[in-house]
Amino acid sequence: MHMGNVNVEVLGDKTMNERLDEEFLLVEGIHDAIEERPARRHRMNNGVQRRNANIDFGAGRNDPAARFQHVTRAFSSLDALTNAVAESFSAPAVPPPRTLMDVARDFAYATDMLLQAQERDDTVAINFYESIRQQYSDERARFTLDNTHQNNE
Repeated sequence: MHMGNVNVEVLGDKTMNERLDEEFLLVEGIHDAIEERPARRHRMNNGVQRRNANIDFGAGRNDPAARFQHVTRAFSSLDALTNAVAESFSAPAVPPPRTLMDVARDFAYATDMLLQAQERDDTVAINFYESIRQQYSDERARFTLDNTHQNNE
C-alpha cells in the first residue's frame, strides 16, 4: 500500500488493512530515518577523590553529633510544644477573679443560713455562719482597700 510517495507497512489483521484503505489512516512507515546516538559516558575518576577535605579532625572538633544538631533541636522543640499542649489540657481552668458582687451574693446567702439557724436555735450553726459572714466582711474590706490604693496611684 502507498500513501503519497511513502511505502507503508500495515500490521495486524485483514480488517485493519481494509480500514486503512478506506479511512486513509497514517501508519508508521518502514522507511523512517533513524538517528543513532551513542550513550552518554560517565566521567570515571581513577585515583583518590578528595571529599570533605576541609574538615578539621582536631580533638575538640571531632563530634559526629554536631552534624545533627539541627535535627536534635527540632525534636527538642517538638517535645516542648507537645508537653505544653498536654499541660494545657490537663491543667485545671483558672476561675475568673471574684468581684464585689460575688462577695455580696455569698454574704447574703450566709445571712439567710444564719437566720435559719437562729430560728432552729442551733448554736453551732449560728457560730459557723457568723464566722463565714465575718470572712466575707473581711474580703469586702480588701476590695475597698485595693480600690483606694489604685485610685491613689
